[in-house]
Amino acid sequence: AAHQEVLARLLADPNEDVRKLAALALGRIGPAAFGDLARALDAGQPAPVRAVACQAAGAHGPAAAPLAAPLCASLKSPAEGVRVAASVAVGRVGAPAVGHLVRVLEESNDAGTLVAAADAAGAIGKDAGSVANALERASAHPDARVGLACADALGRVSGRPANALPGLLAATRSDDAAMRAEGVRRIGTLQRDGRGAG
Repeated sequence: AAHQEVLARLLADPNEDVRKLAALALGRIGPAAFGDLARALDAGQPAPVRAVACQAAGAHGPAAAPLAAPLCASLKSPAEGVRVAASVAVGRVGAPAVGHLVRVLEESNDAGTLVAAADAAGAIGKDAGSVANALERASAHPDARVGLACADALGRVSGRPANALPGLLAATRSDDAAMRAEGVRRIGTLQRDGRGAG
């Protein structure tokens, strides 16, 4: 913490690896450094720096509520690695991120963003019940991956994950091998979590 000012300056270092390490170290300082960590989440940062910053923020769980907005904004990144890291982090922040998550689901039409947002809502679970309507609307997206992610998330936020099983099983019969694999992966996750998919 004594070096926070120096670490914050390193977020502008020409070397990407230095920025990543600075973001990681700022995350370890904790809430006192959240203002600086928000700069590491900025869209102007390289994707690997943003991904590390998401991981650093997510490690604080609900205490990272002040970072919910930039974390949810990171769900819109064109880089899949950033979206995945942001999705995990938002799921860990939990209820404080729900309002921002609703806005992402309502305002975005990008399939990758919607899948990441739905997965974050599913990870939050019943505390994200207020996203249900936004998930329902997003599930009409023409990309089948979005519908699958939204069905999975709706089961989880409703507190009845097994309700997602028919849709997930249907995906395993798709002509698209990637969709079949995704359906199996999501069924396996439900079973692993012990939430009634068996």
